[in-house]
Formats: sequence, C-alpha cells, structure tokens
Amino acid sequence: MKKRPLISVIIPTYNRQFAHENILEYYRAIQLAFESTTSYFEIIVVDDGSTEEIRTETKRRLEKMSAVKFYESPENKGPGVARDFGLLFSSGKWIWFLDDDDQLDPEGVKTLLDALDSEFMEDDVIAHSLQNDYSHHTANLAEEIKQKLLHFREKQEVFNYIFRRKFLLGREIKFSEGFHEDIRYLYQAFSEMSGLQVLPKKVVLKRNSEEAITSRMTNDRIDGYFRAFLEIIDYESPTCKKLEAAVNVDELFSQTLGLILHCIMQENDEVATHLILYLKEKVGQDSVLARLSTESPKYGVNSANFKYASSFWRTNMKAESGPLISGLRKIFSTRLSCKDLDSSLFLGPDEIRACCKRFFVRGERKGDVVLLKGDDGIGLGEINMAKADLIRRINAEGAEECKGCPYIERREIGNESIDYISLENFSYCNMRCTYCSPKYYGGTEASYNAAEVIDELTKKNDGLSQDCHVVWGGGEPTLSPRFEPVNEHLISTNSVTKLRVLSNSLKYSDRLHSLIADKRVQLVTSIDAGTPMLFREIRGRGNISTVIENLRAYSAAMEEKRRLTIKYILMPNNASSAELAAFVSLIVEAGLMESMFQISCDFTLESAPDLLVLAMYELASRLYAAGADVVFFDDLIRDRVTLADLNIDYVREHLDKNLVSQKFVQFPNAESKIVLWGRGLQARWLSSSTNCAQSGLIIDTVSNDAQYFQKRDSEGLDDLLIYPSGVQSMYEIIKNIEKSQLSDKIFRGVLI
Repeated sequence: MKKRPLISVIIPTYNRQFAHENILEYYRAIQLAFESTTSYFEIIVVDDGSTEEIRTETKRRLEKMSAVKFYESPENKGPGVARDFGLLFSSGKWIWFLDDDDQLDPEGVKTLLDALDSEFMEDDVIAHSLQNDYSHHTANLAEEIKQKLLHFREKQEVFNYIFRRKFLLGREIKFSEGFHEDIRYLYQAFSEMSGLQVLPKKVVLKRNSEEAITSRMTNDRIDGYFRAFLEIIDYESPTCKKLEAAVNVDELFSQTLGLILHCIMQENDEVATHLILYLKEKVGQDSVLARLSTESPKYGVNSANFKYASSFWRTNMKAESGPLISGLRKIFSTRLSCKDLDSSLFLGPDEIRACCKRFFVRGERKGDVVLLKGDDGIGLGEINMAKADLIRRINAEGAEECKGCPYIERREIGNESIDYISLENFSYCNMRCTYCSPKYYGGTEASYNAAEVIDELTKKNDGLSQDCHVVWGGGEPTLSPRFEPVNEHLISTNSVTKLRVLSNSLKYSDRLHSLIADKRVQLVTSIDAGTPMLFREIRGRGNISTVIENLRAYSAAMEEKRRLTIKYILMPNNASSAELAAFVSLIVEAGLMESMFQISCDFTLESAPDLLVLAMYELASRLYAAGADVVFFDDLIRDRVTLADLNIDYVREHLDKNLVSQKFVQFPNAESKIVLWGRGLQARWLSSSTNCAQSGLIIDTVSNDAQYFQKRDSEGLDDLLIYPSGVQSMYEIIKNIEKSQLSDKIFRGVLI
C-alpha cells in the first residue's frame, strides 16, 4: 500500500505566462525541507481556464516532476472553485492552498513541516505568517483570530493557513466563486475547527505583483467583498449560530464598506468615479446593503479610518462623485496617532518608549508605552518599525496599551521629522524621590547605545526638524558619562534649538555649568518642599540648602534667569499653607524669584483631590505676590483637574482663610477680556476646561502679534490681556510676547 503524502499543495493558476517558474521555486523550497525526513509531498496545479498556449506551456514545463500533478478545471470560475477542484484529486494528510505568484522562506517551510509531522499534532488548522503576534495568547485564540479576520485586522489570504484534509471534507467547506473567496471560507473554518496552532515563523513572503488579481480595484472585487459579507452574516451551522444575531452587523458592514472605499481611493479620479457610481448602484440592489447604508452613521473623526470613511460615505452618498472622492481622499490621508508617536523619540532606561504620558482608564494607570525593550542591536530602523506597528494596531483598534489615551487624535500621514528627544537612557540618581521609579537607580547605561541612535538620527536627511527640542530627564543626567559628549554633538547641530536638563541639582556639575552658557539650554529642578525635614522625606536623600546653593550658582551663569524653572510637585504631605509659605520664603531669600515656576502634581493620582487644587492656587498666588513673573500649571495638572468644575467660592474662602491675595487668580467676573497665547494642548485645555472660558472671558487663542491685534480690533476692545499658555514651551512663548512689545498685556496670575 502506497504511503500517502504528508501534505498536498494546491495551486490554481490562470493565464500566468511564467507560473511554472514560481511553482518550481515552491517545489525546491518544499523539497529542501523534506530532505531529512521520510515523508513526502505532492503539488497539485489546477489550470483555471487559461488560454491554450499558456496552459500547454505550463503543463509541459511541470510534467517532468513526479511530485507535481497537473489538472485542468472545466471552466474559469475563479481561484476558489479551482482549489475545490484540486482538493478532489489530493491525497495528503494536510492541505495547503498557495497562489501562483508568491515566495516561500525555506526555514519557515522547515518549521511548518516539523509541526505537521509531529505525532502530537491534533489540531485542524495551522496558521503562519500572520500580521499580529499571538505568542502571549492561550485561551480563545481561534475566536480572537476569527474576530480579527472578520474586521480585516488579520490576514485573510487562505495561503496563511494549513488545513487537515479530513476536516475540510468532513465539514464540506467549499470556496465561493469570484473574488475574495477566502473571507467566508476562513470564517467557516475557524467556526467549525476543533483546534488551532499558530506558528510565529514567516513561511509565505507575499509578492505584490502588478499581475495579481487584487492589484487593482474593480467592480468584481466590490461584488466579492459584499458577497463575503452577506454569506458570513447568513452563515449558520450546527456548531455556530447565525452571525447576524450574534455580532454588531453594522460594525462589520462599516468595516467592509470602509475597506472597499480605501481600495477605491488607491485608484485615479477617473477610475474612482466609476467605482463610486458602481458602489452606489450595488448597495441599492440588495435589501440588506441598502438598509445598512441608509442607517445613521455611528463613527466620527476619532474612529479608525474604515469606520470613519464608511460614515462619511453614508452621510454623503447622494453627493456628486467629485466632492465625495475629495472627502474620502482626505480621510485616508490621515490616521489615528499622537504627536509623541509621530515626531518624538523617548530613549528610556533599557527601553524605547512611544510616549511619556500618564493617564487613567477605568481606574487603571496607563501610559509610558514601551515600543522596544533594550537590546544592543536596536537602531533607528528598528524603532521606526516598532512605531509603524503600534500605529497600525491603534488604527486596527488592537493597541490595548493606547486605548483610552486622551492624546490619540487624527493626524496627517507623513514622514515627520523628530522634533522632540527625551534622554533617560541611564539609571544614575542620587535621590530616591517618593514619586519616582526604581528603574532610574543602579548606576548603569541602557543595554542599547542611545548615543549611536542619536548619531544615526542627526546624520539622516531630515531626521531632525529645524526646531528640535531635547530633554535630559530620568534620574540625574549629569552623572552619566555620556552627558557631555552627547550634548556636544547635539549642540553642534543647528536643528537643536532647545535643550532642557531636568536635574535634581543635589550635586554641582561643572559640565552642566559650562553647558548653561549656551542660550539654548534650560534647567528644570524640582524642590517639592519648603523645609529641610519634608524635603528629605520626599526626595529621599540630600539637603535642600545644597540644592538651593547649586541653583544660585547655575542661575548666576545665566544671562536670562528665566532659563531656570523651579518645579513644585504637589502631594498631600507638602500642600499645607505652612509648607507652601516656607517654600516661597526660601526662594525669596535665595534670590531666585527671577526664575520661572512650574506647579505640578503626583502623576500616580488619577485626579487631584481638593487639597491639591486649593494648594496650586495658593502656591501660584504666593509666588506672584512675592515677585514672580511666570508661574504655570503643567500637563500633569491639566490631566487631573477640570477647572470648570471648581467651586470658585471654595477657592476664595481658602485664600482668605490663609491671608493670601486673590488678585493673582483670574476669576470669571473680570471686565477685561483675555486671549490665550499658545498653540498646543495647554491652550486647548484652558480654552475648554476653565470657568473663565465658559463665562466668555477667554475669547480666542493666538500665537503671534498679528493674530492678537486682529482679534483686539475685530472685537472693538481698547484692552485685551494675554495669558501665556504653554508648559515646555513657556519660556519661548514669553519671549515671543516680549518681542512683540506686548509685555504689559501679560496677565500675571492664573486662570480658574
């Protein structure tokens, strides 16, 4: 009795002049994998109605190989029907459907063969070369992949899956005619199989040939997508209830329609116009499609592209094709991302991060999203690939680490240069602050070479924007042996217009003192207390007097004193009036009131309690009363306080009780109107989340003097105050206002 093949590889082909060459490549790759085994394989080629000349030549070229069998399909009905035809002549234990124009990785084929030949293999389906990583998944893996297949978030090509022949025949799973025949086929297989294994190895390397049947969008492809959708929602078996009753059909329709629109937008305007007209006609011919097309759209600008585009089309489907196509092209020229992910680089201690934001979702603290763990092989290419993958997952609604992030927004697609670099690639710190992380302790550099990444970035054409901002953060950056050489390299680059060093200033640094001579360099130091005892309790080590003396020395080296920012992170144990008053007195006595002052809060808090909200207004008022020129709330306050919800009388009572002047808090009943000067998230927050904004006191946001005067004149105002609205850009905003000779219009105080 002849031994049956381990696997039957079924390949449909249609009018592919050189199909035999690719099939021979398959043959060699598979044969190489089988060399060290006693198993064997067969390749079944099904000609799906090619011209006689091409069919004859393909058959002649392949008939000399005993492992290859050639069959002719009775008529051309598409690759799916040809695969079913080939299945009838197969005898292998496993079935692998391949296209006739791809490439196999020999090592991947060997891994696949080992899995198929295992005596412990009991699953019905083996998946490989998938889009997502499933290494951490165990339970309900098949269901998870099935849902991704349904919503076009996983590869729907049948060649990424190997099927047990007995399973296909027993369940009578057959392909549909026409295009996109894989979609319903895979859904049915995943619904009825008894087991699944996923191989992490790449096996099939997809070739994007111009001859591929899916290389251009056509009426037939639109028909294929909708046919698959209708078959899926109508599919029912003894093991699977009808889908239409089990899932959000509107969501599935929106994904399908969105994909069709995306494919149409890849064509030129002439072809796109024809396809849009056909699409309108198509949905009108089927009652289910017509109903779903006319129902109210549910998805907006913050939805992923397919859903957003489908809603736009459903709202505007009666419009002329030109405006409709223009609107769709605009949608598909954008995607969901964030500024940090697009144009920032966060080099952390043994990890590359996508951001340094901290936010809460249903009580869980999220943020500081990790792109890559440290490795000596990490370079700019690996970082950019990891970014691209995260953006893809965000837009496929699969990035759990970014779900709920308030900073995700719709952004233009483009090769954005890096305009922000955060250097925290070390674990040197001589303090142990209560709000900090142990990852900054230990005294080591990252396992990857951050200096080489920076060098690679600066040498890359347009790698840095012409206004790049560099920040040294983390523990104590001045202790890093790479602090000086990396800074020398950055400062020599004209693209770097600002370099901020976040130092605890406990240890005086000659290197930092020398660096401060450059006008692009700014220093930020957090003090967080007004008394020695509490300082040591919060900061873990050191003396507050040492920090103050070092700050005085650094400030003396600065021609512009506002290049020093003194930060106060509010926590329940440092928010008392006595501690705040002591801090202000300390700063006054040290002669540091010309600095800028940043008020923050503990990032581990989901929302700032009333104690800290009152303290932030009290501290700002005390600083202004003592002579400060610039005091501002930062992004951690922004994310944890909704100013519009404040009880204004409560704030007034607190200030009165502690004998603090109210003149430096802008209450909403003032006579003078205010414009915010800034263009970022801080201005957005103040214009939407303050009592002053809701009362109409804030009338607009500007970013230059022309906009300021235009707003003042258009409103017919004799006086218009300016509120500087920034965090990391606060120094530059103040300087720009001063250059516009509008210093006297700056409101010295804080908004409520």
